[in-house]
Amino acid sequence: MAKGSCEPGWFDGLDCAQVGRAIEQLRTERSLTIEQVATKTDLSAEQLARIEDGERDPTWTAFYRIAVALDTTATLLSYAIEVEPPSRAEPSD
Repeated sequence: MAKGSCEPGWFDGLDCAQVGRAIEQLRTERSLTIEQVATKTDLSAEQLARIEDGERDPTWTAFYRIAVALDTTATLLSYAIEVEPPSRAEPSD
């Protein structure tokens, strides 16, 4: 699997890097370390770092646990994921 491309699942069509950036941004806004969030989620710090780096696609359960550890909901965390609109090809004349 190429870095940044999510496996088929509930993140279909999203870039894993976008998911990871949203998690990392909220974690840093909360002044939490990867280790603190990992402890609260039962994920290893390495797993969480790979999710934040866009190298790993979190399962729904992991995403939910991360949201709770960040004192938010999975729904609100999903809204934080920056989704870029598909590029449109310019019509050729």
